[in-house]
Amino acid sequence: MLAAVVLRGMSASYEGRGPMDWRACYASLNENYMEPRRRERWTIDVYYHTYHSPEIKEIRNLYKPVASKVTDFFAMDRYKSQQRSLIIALELVRGVYDEILVTRIDLLYKLPVTQGHLQDGFSVPWRDIDGRKHCDVIWVFAGKLLPKIIKDLHHLVKHPPHHNCCGGELHFYVPTRPLYMFKGRFSSDTDWPERFP
Repeated sequence: MLAAVVLRGMSASYEGRGPMDWRACYASLNENYMEPRRRERWTIDVYYHTYHSPEIKEIRNLYKPVASKVTDFFAMDRYKSQQRSLIIALELVRGVYDEILVTRIDLLYKLPVTQGHLQDGFSVPWRDIDGRKHCDVIWVFAGKLLPKIIKDLHHLVKHPPHHNCCGGELHFYVPTRPLYMFKGRFSSDTDWPERFP
């Protein structure tokens, strides 16, 4: 089986936000997704978009991406910045994958995110606290959904929240009926890694 890990966002602290230690974030992702999948004999490819930092070469050496893109930090609305980073990262993906994990580069995990092969599914950790939104910091989905997701995200970016395909920003987006990894409803605010989940 073949999986892609697609990472987006901040690998260094910007204006008091972002990971305090990107190495700890990598170790957490490795422990809670990549190594469990490798033990099941999955092959993992990594792709990412992030921003320039003094340690960018070290980040690349550790993640060993199939493809990556590094840019200056996007000076724009927080939601638009996240959407743009996500699209750039997803458009780096080449080939056909059984499963794709999309996540932020600046997270610490408290629970494993391997939930079995999803086949046609789209899985998120939980509903947000108001019951309408979904946690948008981790998506796990069948690889064949990738073209639809990229197309939908371009539509989301080009149209205002009440006129786009999902009626809002990333918290509202799901390409198909979502599967929830964990029971219950939780806030999905993860601007600081220690708040996750």
